[in-house]
Amino acid sequence: AMQIRVGPSRVGPLGLIQPFADVVKLLLKEILLPTNSNRYLFLLAPIIALTPAFAAWAVVPFNDFMVLADVDDGLIYVLALTSLGDYGVIIAGWSYNSKYAFLVAMRAAAQKVSYEIAMGFSLVGVLILAGTMNLREIVLAQQGGIFDWYWLPLLPLFVIYMISGVAETKRAPFDQAVGESVIVAVFHVEYSGSSFAVFFLVEYAIMILISGLTAILFAGGWL
Repeated sequence: AMQIRVGPSRVGPLGLIQPFADVVKLLLKEILLPTNSNRYLFLLAPIIALTPAFAAWAVVPFNDFMVLADVDDGLIYVLALTSLGDYGVIIAGWSYNSKYAFLVAMRAAAQKVSYEIAMGFSLVGVLILAGTMNLREIVLAQQGGIFDWYWLPLLPLFVIYMISGVAETKRAPFDQAVGESVIVAVFHVEYSGSSFAVFFLVEYAIMILISGLTAILFAGGWL
């Protein structure tokens, strides 16, 4: 209403169909290839970024018995796969054959890697208290009540983890890697249509994953 935008308030009842219309419009847009780009890497980069983001969910427990892969090193598996997504960012920036996009991709990847180190160290306390890297067993070890959740004894590490999680997903105030007003949508500036949507899907998949891990590691699965 403030922007006097006619569409979102009139597409369907109360404008509820507008999000679905936006998705259809985005998926039907033409995928444009930059003239001097590496065609194969340009199309492969979104897939490289998307695959680890979804594969990491394989070890995340939905309850005490429902989990796709109940592996002992589940936490290491999640950290390893989320780190692999950085390759998709770097390849996307490099494939344009543009030095500006490549420099921005390096900056975005450097931010993710740097905060992954802090996030990894903040989880050492959880591993010591739980005595396992199995995500399901970490949740079961905190079932005594709110005072048995790890956020309380590990409050400094919990704060570090939360800050690192916000930086991992490039949310404010750690959004310098996606400063649209300065660097025009960073490493995915040349992507359009479904390939552009994939990068946004990756960001939100990682965001939901980190939120779920916060509940699992520090709040007994409840958050």
